[in-house]
Amino acid sequence: MQSVGKENFKVPEKNINIQAQKGTWFSAGLICRDGLACSRQRICGWKTFCHSLFSAALSILMFVQGCASVSRQTVLNLGDPEPETRMAAARTLGRTKDPGWMPNLMVLLQDPDPEVVQSAVLALGSIKNPGAVAPLIRLLNHDDPGVRYVTEQVLIGFGSEAVVPLIASLKHVDVHIQEASARILGKIKDPSALPPLLVVFGSPFPDRVRIAATIALGDLGDERAVGPIMEALYEKASPGLHEIPHALAKIGSVVVEPLIRAVEDTDLEVARLAAKALGEIKDERTVEILIGALEKEDPFLSRAASDALIGIGEASVISLMQAAAANESARQVAVTTLIAIGAKAVPPLFIETASDPTRFESLAMDVVPAIGVSAVEPLMSILKEDNLFTGDLAVRLLSAIGSPAVPFLTEGLKTEDLAMRIRCAKALGEIGDEKGVTPLVKTLEAEEPEMRDASAEALAKIGKPAVLPLIRAMEDPESPIQSLAEATLRKIGAPAVESLIGLLNRADVNIQEKVAGILIENGASAVPGLIEHLSDSDPVIQSRCSDILVQIGEPAVLPLVQLVEIQDPDRLWRAVKALAEIGDPAAVGALMGVVSHRSPQVRYFAVQGLGKIKDPKAIPSLVDSLPDRWAGRQAAAALAGFGWGPKTQAEQLYYDLALSDRRATPEATLAREILLSDLRQGDFRKREFALHALMELFQESIVSELIFILQTEGSQELGILFIESGFKSLEESGLVWLKAHAPDAFLDALGARLFWNTP
Repeated sequence: MQSVGKENFKVPEKNINIQAQKGTWFSAGLICRDGLACSRQRICGWKTFCHSLFSAALSILMFVQGCASVSRQTVLNLGDPEPETRMAAARTLGRTKDPGWMPNLMVLLQDPDPEVVQSAVLALGSIKNPGAVAPLIRLLNHDDPGVRYVTEQVLIGFGSEAVVPLIASLKHVDVHIQEASARILGKIKDPSALPPLLVVFGSPFPDRVRIAATIALGDLGDERAVGPIMEALYEKASPGLHEIPHALAKIGSVVVEPLIRAVEDTDLEVARLAAKALGEIKDERTVEILIGALEKEDPFLSRAASDALIGIGEASVISLMQAAAANESARQVAVTTLIAIGAKAVPPLFIETASDPTRFESLAMDVVPAIGVSAVEPLMSILKEDNLFTGDLAVRLLSAIGSPAVPFLTEGLKTEDLAMRIRCAKALGEIGDEKGVTPLVKTLEAEEPEMRDASAEALAKIGKPAVLPLIRAMEDPESPIQSLAEATLRKIGAPAVESLIGLLNRADVNIQEKVAGILIENGASAVPGLIEHLSDSDPVIQSRCSDILVQIGEPAVLPLVQLVEIQDPDRLWRAVKALAEIGDPAAVGALMGVVSHRSPQVRYFAVQGLGKIKDPKAIPSLVDSLPDRWAGRQAAAALAGFGWGPKTQAEQLYYDLALSDRRATPEATLAREILLSDLRQGDFRKREFALHALMELFQESIVSELIFILQTEGSQELGILFIESGFKSLEESGLVWLKAHAPDAFLDALGARLFWNTP
């Protein structure tokens, strides 16, 4: 290896060329000819010495050349093994904007690390010396996409100074460089690039290059390109066909006329591409021709025309409306297009609809709600207009939009304009969103009666969500809207029933009466809820619901009859009682069906109801109810009202016993015989009636005979009747018999006895 000293350094003119010849320590230890870091093993012990010596020499050189703005370390860093260090050095040199550093940066264009290459490219872009253009063009086919992208941006930054080399590179052997060059020429927008780009556009270059040329011609925006591009529009083999509409659109309005002609071409592909270009140009002159294309049978052309009209926007709205009204086949596409135009379509659409509602109102109802929340603001502006029809139309459209309009409408309730506030309240009522309840309840306090009425009507339409706030206002004696809240609850009807029923046990009688009044006024709509609560856990509510059903009257009869027919054990007796008190002839069949029910309450009210209704069909059922301990007196009274008379000795006995309390006499032998027979063979009603009648008529004299019947002919039912008779001598006998013959019934009876006797 050569000795190293000051005599080995030759001072370059301006730049410091750190590329050395093979065989020197410089090439072995720092940078090879291709810029790659070499093995440090070859410099061994010389490294420290050589580095110190080189640094000293470089300092002197930089002082002599006046380049003190760039440190010696920066230049040394260009050969550092760490990519980040080389990148930082490149950026530093780029900031100097000194062309003298270009050779050093050129070396980094071959760096193996793509990020280092990008830094060098950006640095050359900062210096912007034309001498860098050709080396940069060679990077347009670099393997790394980041390098290619940065290089393109830097070359665009060179502007017209890069045009000639780029034009030359259109004929480069590498197709990637051709393609990128065409693309960059379009971005630079230098008119001198037009002829060569037209050559590439129309010549047998690779498809990707011709496509890039098509894009570039659009970027140039030169009118001279219109003719060749339009010709290519009609050539199906053109590789850049899908880019032609974009290119034409970029050139601008000068292409409108030829594109209008192309939209009418019989070749549907040409027509679609032309429509697409017109959509990007957004020239209002093209609306009518695009409307015509919209009505064509070809769905792709129709879609292209629709997209173009969407691009044009508001200016196409009226024509779209007219097309939709005139041609049913184009209506759906027109509706879809208007929806896509969005909020900008609302004002002209509304104006046209207001001027000719018969023709356009259904179209507006299809379009505006589908536009959604963005349509609300223009509609809110229309609400302010002092026009009855347009205001009502805006209300209908806002109502159709639904919940998204609610925040705007609640704000509208705060305006000073009474007409607008009333319309907002009306719309909130139609929408029915619970978010409108609180603002509407607040406006019930408005000074203007028209506003109060509008708010009450809106709350009534919202229904159930408004019930609880209105109930709170009705219950509050200090509330200024107490009466109005009550009136609104009356209007709400069925949705308020459940909550109102819960107030029937209030200690405040005034509230109870108000609630009952509302429920009665609601009539049929309140009946299902009232019937449901006949089995409420609170007996007060049960009783009040039954009373209200009676006051509702005829609308409650059929539901009550249906309840009686299914014989729901939890609600049956109250349903029968209500029917009995209503006294509607439609209930006769249901009441006759339960006169022999096990429940004394059910039998009592059923017979009472039949007596009140006075339908002759009920006479047999009433006669059958005479031997009934609980309902017999009611049956006898009812039969007396019919003018009925007993037909048999048994009927006479039952009738007399039901109407009197007389005791047995020696002449009562027949009564004894009939009652004992009933005790042995009758149904449960006659057995119970006979047992109590015998005890009342014959008292202790009959006890031994009754006990004998139980012991010899007894049954579980008779044993239970003895226990429940209320006569101690019979109770004990009944328990003994059940214990011996029906243990389960005995335990049940004993448990019941203990329960009732517990203090």
